[in-house]
Amino acid sequence: MAYEKGADPKARARVVKELTEELEKGVQGLFDSDRYRDYLIAMARFYRYSSRNCLLILMQRPSASLVASFSSWQHDFGRHVRKGERGIRILAPSNRKTSVLEPVKNQLGELALDTDGQVRTEFVERRWTAFVPVSVFDVSQTEGDPIPTLVSELDRPIVGFRELRDKLEALSPVPVRFAEVPDGTGNGWYSPSRREIVVKAGMGDAQTIKTLAHEIAHATLHGPMSEEIPDANTREVQAESVAFVVCQRLRIDTSGYSFGYVASWSSGREAKELLASLDTIRSASCSLIERLEGAVTHGPDS
Repeated sequence: MAYEKGADPKARARVVKELTEELEKGVQGLFDSDRYRDYLIAMARFYRYSSRNCLLILMQRPSASLVASFSSWQHDFGRHVRKGERGIRILAPSNRKTSVLEPVKNQLGELALDTDGQVRTEFVERRWTAFVPVSVFDVSQTEGDPIPTLVSELDRPIVGFRELRDKLEALSPVPVRFAEVPDGTGNGWYSPSRREIVVKAGMGDAQTIKTLAHEIAHATLHGPMSEEIPDANTREVQAESVAFVVCQRLRIDTSGYSFGYVASWSSGREAKELLASLDTIRSASCSLIERLEGAVTHGPDS
C-alpha cells in the first residue's frame, strides 16, 4: 500500500512518531478484561494485520469490520469513500535501499589495501524496512457496489463440527488423543514430554474446538523446539488468546471466555514485552486461521 503522496519526509516522520507514541500509551491501557476482549475480536477480523495495526484500528474506530485503502475501495471493490470521511491511520512497511561506500575486507576480515597502500573501498547496496503512515477506511465509510462474495464469505459460519475437528487435528504439530480424563484435570492438556495433546472426550462441539485450539496453541508456541519458553501465566494468556481469536473467526460462541486475569498478568511489564506477546498471539492465530480458511487477502498485510 502506498503512503500518502505529497507529504514531506519530516511530516511523515512526525506522524510515525505520533502513532508510535499512541501505541505505547494504548498498549498499557489495553489489558483490562473488556478492552482486551475487544482487541482480540479486532485481531480476529484483521488477522492479516500486525498486532500494532490492529491496536491502532481499534483505538481509532472500534466498530471497524473490513478496511482497505482509498484506491483499493475504488479499483478492487467498485466503491468510493464518502466525502469528509476521516481515514484510520496505520503504519505500513516500506522497503528501502541505498548504496554506501564501504571499506573492502579480505577473507581474514582485515582491511584490503590498494597498490598505493590505501584502504580499498566499494559501493555496497544496503536494504532496510522503514514504516510509513498510511490511511485505510472501513466499509461503513464507503458506498457503491455490493461487497464481492469472496469477501462476504469471510464472515460466514464454518459448519460441520466433525470436519472442523478433523482439520484442526491435522494441523496440530503433535498427535491428538480424545480420552476420558480424571475429574479436576480440566478439559485437556498438552504434554511436551510425551509430545501429545489429550482432549476430554464427550464434550460439546464448541468446547471441544475451544480446547483443541488452546492446546494446539500450547504445542505450537511452547514445545521443546521453542527458542524461549515464557512463564506459566504468559503461556496461558497466549494459548487462551489464540483460542479466542480462532473461535471468534470461526463464529464459534466465545461468550464463555473471561479475561479478567490479564490485568494482573500485564501489571509491571514493559510495553515492549506486552507487544511481543501480542505479536506471538497474532502470528499463531493468523497461521491457524489461514490454514483453516485458506489464505484469503482482505486488506493490506502490514
